[in-house]
Amino acid sequence: MTISVPSDIGDLVSRIWGRHTIYELDLSANKKDILDAFQKLATEGGKDQPIKLHAFPQENPSLSTRIKNKILFCGPMIQFLRGNIMGEEDILYLHAQDIFKHLKSTNGDRLNYALLDDKMVIAKVSVNGAASGKHRKVADWALSKHALLASRQDVYCSGEMWYDKKKNRFMINYDSGTYLPTRGRAKVVANLANRIFDAAKFDNTFEVAAETNVA
Repeated sequence: MTISVPSDIGDLVSRIWGRHTIYELDLSANKKDILDAFQKLATEGGKDQPIKLHAFPQENPSLSTRIKNKILFCGPMIQFLRGNIMGEEDILYLHAQDIFKHLKSTNGDRLNYALLDDKMVIAKVSVNGAASGKHRKVADWALSKHALLASRQDVYCSGEMWYDKKKNRFMINYDSGTYLPTRGRAKVVANLANRIFDAAKFDNTFEVAAETNVA
């Protein structure tokens, strides 16, 4: 797993907008399993579907979506934001159980995720919590968006993830207005996570949440 370390500029600005950390979980050893699972999904029901999803795929996008696509989350803007948020990467060598413990420590807070070819990118949605100040709320919104996490690359799936202490489950959904995934894709992600992380061994399984509110 790599954890982002902001550049000098990012460190200064974070004093205003809050410290936003991006986590990248290396899944390169599972690249073929991930591809095979989504290839199977794409051909189910006799109707070919895209294996990967493009950012902002709407045929008739709203004005707000066009602004996100062409301005707020265009290539140069994402490059600037990620370059300053991440700067460098600290590499941590963690066992699956350590990853579970880290996710549990978020105490039910929502995290956005994006599953790419060989990694899952994760960021906390509300870093600043209930802190006052519109600039901090805007920063939380912008710096956890799926387009930013994925650097606008095509993804297999994206949505939210959180730990449900009562259920002892890691819940995921497909709430992503950037990529518009389906519940079927979220189910594939949950199944892959359970298998890749040998979740049952640690009594920690992934499950697709009943609700989702794509926006």
